[in-house]
Amino acid sequence: TKSADKPIWTERNLTYTIEVNNETNEAYTSPVITDVLDPTLISLVTNSIKVDDVVLEESKYTYDDVTGKLTITLEDIPAKNTKKVTFEVSKK
Repeated sequence: TKSADKPIWTERNLTYTIEVNNETNEAYTSPVITDVLDPTLISLVTNSIKVDDVVLEESKYTYDDVTGKLTITLEDIPAKNTKKVTFEVSKK
């Protein structure tokens, strides 16, 4: 699921949260999240991507500021576990 920290965004950065819930009995192996942001309206804030509140290494994600495509590779998610991914965007 994806959510934002503000219902109405008027100032500062907006934080998105994506929760990946593994409700199966098997681990998710190296899951990949893809999200498309509108590059005409927002910019990804540098070094703002976190997984379970830990800043993600740059080698674990790509962001194309022309297309707005954000791709994040996560560590394995054990069965019956959840990973929380957060990132910030700013208005252009």
